[in-house]
Amino acid sequence: MAIGSAVGAGVFAWWENLDGLGNYGLEKIINNTLITTYIYPVDLDNDDDIDVLALAPGFLRWYENLDGLGNFGETNVIKDDLEFAITVTAADLDNDGDMDPITASQWDNTVYWFENKLLATPNFNLQYIEIYPNPTTGLLFINPTTENIIRATVYDVLGKKVLQKNGNIQQLDLSLLESGMYFLSITTDEGAFTKKIIKE
Repeated sequence: MAIGSAVGAGVFAWWENLDGLGNYGLEKIINNTLITTYIYPVDLDNDDDIDVLALAPGFLRWYENLDGLGNFGETNVIKDDLEFAITVTAADLDNDGDMDPITASQWDNTVYWFENKLLATPNFNLQYIEIYPNPTTGLLFINPTTENIIRATVYDVLGKKVLQKNGNIQQLDLSLLESGMYFLSITTDEGAFTKKIIKE
């Protein structure tokens, strides 16, 4: 995948890498009404596809990848009074398992970060899902639950996916991961939640 913008034309688009050898498909428009000066691809909503942060004179916005196929949604405003910002990045600054946008303004000499609140509190009762042992040296067990588990995903502290299992699983093998802190995101029929875990 390649992603880019043309300031003069006001085009913000991406191109599919068709074969992994650098042969690209046709231009696919994300937005053609805004001047975009800096782009940062990142999974902001922890749904395992790449969304896009877009920076331009005066604003920071993001676009949701709706289906994992590169069909993007409408503009989502993060900040619309951001003067002379040049670059944007993202990292999990508050260790809650999601990526927080970071940028800076030359106009007021300020570095900004924005807490990612996209992962809403699940509407199901978490007391029925128990993760143990935590810390763990290898196997991590997910107890039997009334919820149907669709997917379990482990992220490192930078938000990089390091392990994923699909289906109604009851354990994860973390023995190949390095020691440290990770975030386990469990998706069920009723919602999703993220829990901090420690690999010893």
